Amino acid sequence: MVWETIKIIIRDYGSLIASITALFIAGGGGRWLMTKFYRPKLEIVGFGPHKQASNLKVWRIVIKNYGNEVARNVQADVIKIYDKNKERENFLPIPLQWTHLNQESRDIFPGQTTYLDFFDDIPGTHSSPASVIHSVRLRSQFGLDVADFTYLKNETSEVQIAIFHDRMRPRRVKIYTRIDLMGISSIASTSGILEKL
Repeated sequence: MVWETIKIIIRDYGSLIASITALFIAGGGGRWLMTKFYRPKLEIVGFGPHKQASNLKVWRIVIKNYGNEVARNVQADVIKIYDKNKERENFLPIPLQWTHLNQESRDIFPGQTTYLDFFDDIPGTHSSPASVIHSVRLRSQFGLDVADFTYLKNETSEVQIAIFHDRMRPRRVKIYTRIDLMGISSIASTSGILEKL
């Protein structure tokens, strides 16, 4: 009895069901349906210094797309800086640069590993106290001469970065720093996990 009813519905309403299905897929429903199966999955897989010259180390965040879809227009912005566990007052979010690219956003393909330049560690000379010009500066094209925007200090304890792309809510990375302008700068730890904002 149930089978007979299904046959009648298919015979009488089959073309209507097919038309509604076609309109759903053509009207964007197909794209929505694909997002349930194909999506990018960005993860931080590394973090550390890369020596660029005798007097320059660039600290980089390594990001990999473990998903099965391209992460389009990925951008990373430093959104907060904390000095002695207090949020820096005169700071505006600034975008970071991708390694080997002179731009703030890029696509990351499935399985691709990319490098995000985080900060430059430029040691000074230690021959006399007056010649120490060690600086730690965020890697950005913007605010280069504004100390509150781009320079990390001895008292900088945490830097928060937000990562954005077309198909994902923004994610936050917390990086805990140990900045020593008289010696060697290092990273105390990083969450390494992209937390939801």
